[in-house]
Amino acid sequence: MRKRIIGIALSLCLGATVVGCSSNKGDDNNTTSSQSEESSGKSVNYSEGLDDNGYMSGVKASDYITLGTYKGMGYKKDDVAPSEDEIQDKIDYLLNQHATTNKITDGVIEDGTSVNIDYTGYIGEEAFDGGSTEGKGTTVTIGKTQYIDGFLEQLVGHKPGDEFSINVTFPEDYGKEELNGKEARFDIKINHIEETVVPEFNDAFVVENVEGYDNAEAYRSYLNDEMTTYNLKNDLWSELIENTTFNSYPEDMKKMMAEKEKSAFEEYLANYGMTLQSYYESQGTTEEEFNKQVEEAVEQSLQQNLVAQGIAEAEGFTVEEADLIKYVGEDYKDEYETYGQGYVYQFVLVQKAAQFLVDNAVAE
Repeated sequence: MRKRIIGIALSLCLGATVVGCSSNKGDDNNTTSSQSEESSGKSVNYSEGLDDNGYMSGVKASDYITLGTYKGMGYKKDDVAPSEDEIQDKIDYLLNQHATTNKITDGVIEDGTSVNIDYTGYIGEEAFDGGSTEGKGTTVTIGKTQYIDGFLEQLVGHKPGDEFSINVTFPEDYGKEELNGKEARFDIKINHIEETVVPEFNDAFVVENVEGYDNAEAYRSYLNDEMTTYNLKNDLWSELIENTTFNSYPEDMKKMMAEKEKSAFEEYLANYGMTLQSYYESQGTTEEEFNKQVEEAVEQSLQQNLVAQGIAEAEGFTVEEADLIKYVGEDYKDEYETYGQGYVYQFVLVQKAAQFLVDNAVAE
């Protein structure tokens, strides 16, 4: 499974992730941050200011921080064990990834029914632009899919194969001058009802879809252990950050990271045709408030990186190829093209430092 290394953009909006998940067999919902790779800033030099080992160039962590106790940290097993509901959520997510859709050509449409339809919309007797599926079909769910008021409700009671017309009125503020407040007719054809079939979680499903496991109980046990470790890792990491004294931050690095954060975020906004100014207006914020958020996000990232580097310096460990494969994937070198070796190594260094806390923790 290919793991993704994600940039820092949007951490100011979505919150900084303390520790990324380790490699999870059968869990493709595993990313290392909140932003998708496709929307990260492609021209941002994420490895600027980092050496090839993932350390901040010219920075000795102990000059900036006083590490809290990171060996022999205590924890209670019950505090980090996942609930049955949390485990079931993981299983349900996996099952839904393998769900199939049946096309049903009989039955009657009711509230909540998913149905595939074709339609053409008319103002008067003239079809209007954008008002037709052009015979390609579209699937809607009655009561869930957002359409013009009264559109989907008029499908209730019909069945596959029906062809009929409905009348609706566009809202005054629909957004298109030629449609605002206009009465329209839609000629509808019901193609089929769609039924989602979610597979059962059993031994056969696991053998077919989850590599490395031959029965459902073994995979459930794996999830329990993996989620327990993940919870423990995050708890210990958060506690260490809280108990570490941050005397100061390397100012050059802080400034550089803030510039990267803003550049990456600007590129993200550009994907949606927005600028920073339009973002300020849409969010009811100001440039000053935005810059403050960026500074806070950068300081959170610096805290994480300084602690990881501090542990690595104290323990003398480095990132090995096995670590890269474990936390990034066998194609880890592919990530260098986007993020550079230094950034990839720094990400792995944080994961390795967090795992060091787990390996040296003591159950109370």
